[in-house]
Amino acid sequence: MDKDLAEALALHRWAVIAEGANPRLSPVERGRVVRAIAARRHAHPDGTERSYAGGTIDRWIRDWRASGLDGLRPGSG
Repeated sequence: MDKDLAEALALHRWAVIAEGANPRLSPVERGRVVRAIAARRHAHPDGTERSYAGGTIDRWIRDWRASGLDGLRPGSG
């Protein structure tokens, strides 16, 4: 995958999860935030709008916590 595209996708994923990645959230609060994020549509770098399952958002948050932006690059997990 092109490095610029991988960077754009990692930044997109961060934009999607940023609210839920706040370490000050309790598990209950994070669950509410993740459900709210999953209920919205998000502008993807390719110009489409997408929605993501709560499990995907949770995985991206875990990847962010483990490896920062590098963890959000496609194929890094």
